[in-house]
Amino acid sequence: MAMDVRHITRERGSIISEQEESVSLSVTLATAVPLWIERWKRRPVKEREARLPVCSQYITENADRILFKSMSGQTHEMGVAMIAEGLALLSFQPGGIDFAGMHWQTLLS
Repeated sequence: MAMDVRHITRERGSIISEQEESVSLSVTLATAVPLWIERWKRRPVKEREARLPVCSQYITENADRILFKSMSGQTHEMGVAMIAEGLALLSFQPGGIDFAGMHWQTLLS
């Protein structure tokens, strides 16, 4: 017997299944990461290297609240944006990055 796990989001008070939320994050990342890659593609390596710890620190400090939406709407969106930016920055590393069933790899010529 399949169990339908649901929770109430604080921002909207609507009921969303965990599967719907996962799809929402995947769609957001599939859209946002390539945009961040484009933004960082022409920037110097040193700038990319300096920005990655900023993203990592924010994600580390707020991971549970980002993923479980216990942050206010705007703060949650900032957290998801930091995840997308961090993934974009990691895509420049040899072999790229895998996350949430997706792979990003940026090859510069």
